[in-house]
Amino acid sequence: MLLSARLLAAADEFASMSTTLEEVVIVNISSGDGELAFLDSDVARWVQSTDSLHRLQTDMASWLLPTTQQAHRETAVGATPAYSLSKAVLNRFTQLLSEQRHALPVAVRVVSVCPGNFLSPLTTDEERLQRFDPVRTVHEAASDVVSAIQNDQNRYISGGFFRYGRAIRF
Repeated sequence: MLLSARLLAAADEFASMSTTLEEVVIVNISSGDGELAFLDSDVARWVQSTDSLHRLQTDMASWLLPTTQQAHRETAVGATPAYSLSKAVLNRFTQLLSEQRHALPVAVRVVSVCPGNFLSPLTTDEERLQRFDPVRTVHEAASDVVSAIQNDQNRYISGGFFRYGRAIRF
């Protein structure tokens, strides 16, 4: 809740600094690992049904630090379950923040962009050996983020999730 209030306040303050600014865009740089399909079904239901930014922030720890009874359960599939959960929570945060943006005197658009698989100087040798489909450059991935900022709201709808310039399911 505090984070969302700060983001919306920052968007409002930024907009007030310019008389020509028509819209503020907040972009969540997400990941395909944050799709609900990668989460345990109970966790996915919790993420999808959470209707409060405050609850989303406070309850996330219970999924990351499971009780002894839950210790045998995976939060998400893959090698990085905490990463997948955090990205899914940020995706839901994007949706909830988008719903709150109407209270501001300036147009605010909040979108999630999944830049896809790309190789960078930070890519490990092991990752370089894996097959990425498609392999993108850092420039191509970054251009998706720039497009989300520069394009009109008819293409990048607030609260939406986008990969390669197209809407995708959360």
